[in-house]
Amino acid sequence: MPENAKKKCAICGEEINAIAVKCIHCGEFLEGHTGWSLSNWFGLKHKSLWDVMSLLFIPIILLGMGYFLDRFETDRQASIKTAEASTSTSIAKAANATQAAEATVNAAKTGEAIRDAKATEAIRATEAAEAIRVTEASATAAAIRTAEALATGDAVNAQAAIAAAQAEGIAIAEAQDKATAEAKSAEATINAAKTAEAIRDAQVLATAKAAEVIRATQAAEAIRAAEATATAEAKFAAEAVATIDAINSQATIAAAQAAEKATAEAMATAEANNVEATKNAALAAEQLATAEAASTAQAVNATATAKACSYKGTVKDPWERYKERLGCPKETQYPPYAWQPFENGLVFWSGALERLVIANNDGSWRSVGESQIPDPNCPEEYPLLKGAIRRLWCPPFNAGQNLRFPLEAEKGDGIAFQDFDNGFIWRDEANKVDYIFFSQNEPYTREEY
Repeated sequence: MPENAKKKCAICGEEINAIAVKCIHCGEFLEGHTGWSLSNWFGLKHKSLWDVMSLLFIPIILLGMGYFLDRFETDRQASIKTAEASTSTSIAKAANATQAAEATVNAAKTGEAIRDAKATEAIRATEAAEAIRVTEASATAAAIRTAEALATGDAVNAQAAIAAAQAEGIAIAEAQDKATAEAKSAEATINAAKTAEAIRDAQVLATAKAAEVIRATQAAEAIRAAEATATAEAKFAAEAVATIDAINSQATIAAAQAAEKATAEAMATAEANNVEATKNAALAAEQLATAEAASTAQAVNATATAKACSYKGTVKDPWERYKERLGCPKETQYPPYAWQPFENGLVFWSGALERLVIANNDGSWRSVGESQIPDPNCPEEYPLLKGAIRRLWCPPFNAGQNLRFPLEAEKGDGIAFQDFDNGFIWRDEANKVDYIFFSQNEPYTREEY
């Protein structure tokens, strides 16, 4: 057979080599072929049965693979979401547990500090009382010693003056009438006796007044000053008596009267000082009693007010627990409301009150009126911030310096608000948390319900 001999394919009719086993046109084997072809049945030339079957099975296989891959991806995404939800719940529980532990620790520290302060105050009060008792005892003993020394010194000076007067009276009597000298001497003796009696009365009075020194340290100071004055004046009077000419008995009598007057004035001064100190102590006690009565009345009025009003709104349960501190509810506040969580706290906004509340995670908080917030200078790369909260967060007010970045966009639903005489309550209905605010000097309270 020639090398280039040709023949026609029994299947497709195309010309092929005479020695070919398989047609290059239709792809069918030539030897032993019966000559039937599925392509002939449907009018599809050049296509074998295997070609048609591959066209059917390949899409089916691809569809099946796509279905199972979609199912697998759906299950995988569901598992991821479940794991994320479980992680978020665990983190939230851990954060709540941490906050509860911190609150417990802070409460314990506060209670311990209060107990220490009370113990310190009691110790100081005891020490002060003991010091007052010691001071009063010392003042009393000093007053008694001073009075005794005064009496003794004045008596000695008086005796010396009497002796001098008698001696000089005797010398004069030798030159004059003896009877007149004896009369003068007797008169001087009587005056000296009167002076000694006055001194004894002063001593008794000083001892009596020393008891009043126990009630006021100022009175003790006044007494000591008065006694020092009396001592100086009595000494001066005694020296004056000793140097008076014994011949002039009237001068001796005048000196004795001057000493008696000085003693009386000193006693009057001491008594006046005691009266003034007593009045001051009484006034201080009266002021303290008035302040205590006012405080008691205020507490009673607050309790009566809390008991007199009633409230049946959304936050009734927390109000029942804190009504003595919160007082009566004000007019019901209606929306719009908004709130937004941040890394270090929350921000609440009330459109009815035109106010914002910054609640930090450490329990501190502050209330800001919208009119107090200047126009913001905020970067555009924070799309989660808007409205009044954006103005508060951005410079120049710059609350974001402490709050840090927002965790999500602000929300206007799932929240309730009620204002009271002495505070207000925000309720996060989505997370079932109440935020109770009392005053600017107290940290807010966070409670789950």
